[in-house]
Amino acid sequence: MIKTYILDTNVLLHNPNALFSFEDNNVILPDVVIDELDNHKRDKGEVGANARATSRYLDRMREDDKNGNLLDGYKMDNGGTLRIEMNCVDTKMPLSWKDTPDLRILRVCRGLLEKTKDKESIILVSNDSYVRIKASILGITAEEFLTERAPSAEDLYQGRRTGYTNNENINILYKKGIIDLEKIIYFDEDGEEITLPPLTLNEYILIKGLENEKQSALTIFDGKQLKLLEDTEYCPFDVIPKNVGQRFSVDALRRNTDEAPLVIIKGPAGTGKTLLALAVGLQKVVEEHEYRKILYLRGNTKLDEDIGFLPGTEEEKMEWALRPVRDNLEVIFGGIDKNETMAPPKKFKEYDYKYKMSSEDLLKDKCDEIFDRGYISIEAIAHMRGRSIAGNYVIIDEAQNLTPKQVRTLISRASKDTKIVLMGDPYQIDHPFLDFRTNGLCFAADRMAGSEKAFQVSFIDEECERSELSLEVSKRMGDKY
Repeated sequence: MIKTYILDTNVLLHNPNALFSFEDNNVILPDVVIDELDNHKRDKGEVGANARATSRYLDRMREDDKNGNLLDGYKMDNGGTLRIEMNCVDTKMPLSWKDTPDLRILRVCRGLLEKTKDKESIILVSNDSYVRIKASILGITAEEFLTERAPSAEDLYQGRRTGYTNNENINILYKKGIIDLEKIIYFDEDGEEITLPPLTLNEYILIKGLENEKQSALTIFDGKQLKLLEDTEYCPFDVIPKNVGQRFSVDALRRNTDEAPLVIIKGPAGTGKTLLALAVGLQKVVEEHEYRKILYLRGNTKLDEDIGFLPGTEEEKMEWALRPVRDNLEVIFGGIDKNETMAPPKKFKEYDYKYKMSSEDLLKDKCDEIFDRGYISIEAIAHMRGRSIAGNYVIIDEAQNLTPKQVRTLISRASKDTKIVLMGDPYQIDHPFLDFRTNGLCFAADRMAGSEKAFQVSFIDEECERSELSLEVSKRMGDKY
């Protein structure tokens, strides 16, 4: 059955290629969509770029008279047709609804619905939930544009799971370093044995003993069997992993670029995502000299954000975004006794100069030195287009506030000797047009699951290490949906 898809403007502002995403079916653009696209073509950033890209697609079709025209139907390469709908102006709508662009789109849907016998063939595609609700009131089938949607929270790839085996098998695992999959069993929350989907390449498994759960092992699936993790005592810059999620994260972060060029870490606040990424990055840059520097990017510094009007240099304009980095550097370099003083530099000794610094001064000096030496730098995401990032350890923090297109843009900047760490909490989204299923972090987690180049770890609430209060808030006030 040939279907007719009516596209809302927000679909094309999200992805211009939606025009070609409905195979050999009919695609209809209400004339008001053209007006709305025109209104957005001068917008800054991704919205404006997508409006302009859509107009270029439509203009090419307008000029190509061999495949029809936009009013009667243009034949696309995928076998479908595209048409701009100018009719349906006399279709009656509820009198209480205001005359808005959304109403005009719904009027086209209702007009087409009244002209066909097969009601299910008319489908409105919109990312606006209120428009979909109104469509349902009118008896119109409405769907989201799902091409760039991640699965629901329950189905999204987590990168880890917990299995059980007898304690003897765990002893053998520690001797041989491997264990067969059929020796691992899984249980649900009620303690009933269950069958889970097959393991994904590079998925982490915590194996616990059936007789004694305190006896356990950390493993990873290599595509055939489970391998015991190596060097689980690795403590980057003397930061000690405190739980299973942190140990899994450190394992993924410490692997070299050839093995793990992309690491995706999801989790609530207080689980140590930024702390661990910075600690491993400093270890790799300062101690092991594997990368030139750490490049820190924040998701709420959007690709379309213009910082040109702010005073100062780019570093000064971006100083506010470095606050989480400084906070975590203080944790890494902290622990100084309040009575400790810095030894006087050699050049001052001959003058018997009393050179003393408080613990806070020492801490500030250590953090400042990291930036002064260029070990860590920050740039506006808006400046990343067209660049090639070589030899960097790149941390993309708050990635839940980026769109899938923005995440693709950033990851594609990396050269073969650069490592990308994508982090965030998909339940704390500040972007007004993104949700759990449409943000770049979850989209990347879904699409990169099973890639031999990607390692993923998801923290659970119980692994919050910031404070007991932070854990309690996460449990009681978390935005889970």
